Amino acid sequence: MRHATLLLACAAVLFCAACDGDGITSADQPGATSVDRPEQAPSLSAAGKSGCYAVKGAISETGVFPSFAGTVTGDLIGTSETTLSFDLRFTGAVIHNPGERMLTITGGTVPELMGETLHETFDGLSAFRAGPLIRINGSSRIDQGAQRGNLTTHGYLDQRPFPWEVELTYHGVICP
Repeated sequence: MRHATLLLACAAVLFCAACDGDGITSADQPGATSVDRPEQAPSLSAAGKSGCYAVKGAISETGVFPSFAGTVTGDLIGTSETTLSFDLRFTGAVIHNPGERMLTITGGTVPELMGETLHETFDGLSAFRAGPLIRINGSSRIDQGAQRGNLTTHGYLDQRPFPWEVELTYHGVICP
């Protein structure tokens, strides 16, 4: 009976680990198609009467440290250029990597941002796991191109292809 209880407890732990929100799912992996991920509907909603907008979407880039470039889609449409700082700090398997990103907006659901270049400064956290995927979490402040704004990003850097591929989702609030 004791072995059956231990076996049941181990099975529950393995099941919960497989369901962990930080685990890699097929929808999170770079190269996933729209069939693998839920459709991202525009979220043009004003934050009260502030004139600010909640935004969400995806950033896809390729490159090699410290420079990456690609596209931004969703509520903000355009191009993205990211430069990571050489001021990296390591804490075990976690890297604190500050940097900056320029989003040149050519479309999307916030008309006031059309033709603007948003400059973000961010402090990213990257976590190494077994395998070629590196988990990325970041928060950024928009300090040029809009009155103010903050974005949060989550995703992966895939080191299998060369140049490397970065797939991020973003969400936040921008005040044009």
